[in-house]
Amino acid sequence: AAAIAAAAAPLLSSGSRLGFDYDSYIWRGYGVFTQLFAMHLALVVLALTHRVISTGRGYAAAIVAFSALVLTHILYAYMLALTAGLVALADLRWRALPLRLVRLATVGTAIAIVTAYMILPAVQT
Repeated sequence: AAAIAAAAAPLLSSGSRLGFDYDSYIWRGYGVFTQLFAMHLALVVLALTHRVISTGRGYAAAIVAFSALVLTHILYAYMLALTAGLVALADLRWRALPLRLVRLATVGTAIAIVTAYMILPAVQT
């Protein structure tokens, strides 16, 4: 019962507040339509980034997906960047940590290069 309630919790919203339900994105709107794409991209990005960090394969897919997330919704990208850092640190084999951090830094650098045309003007103002 708890698992079903946890799975259904993001679908809730109330009155004039915005929740994670589709009504908030397509009916009431209020400018959160891009968050709809970010919600779905977040899971894909996390899976692809975890694959790169743990196995060293799939760099291109992770970079493309993460760049799409940055260009779609920067706040979700920020949350996923923090989560990716925690995923890199979560391995209990401390000898593998430098390699995992190098893989994460490689993906992060590529994402920064791809999305620089949007990020740099926002940072400079």
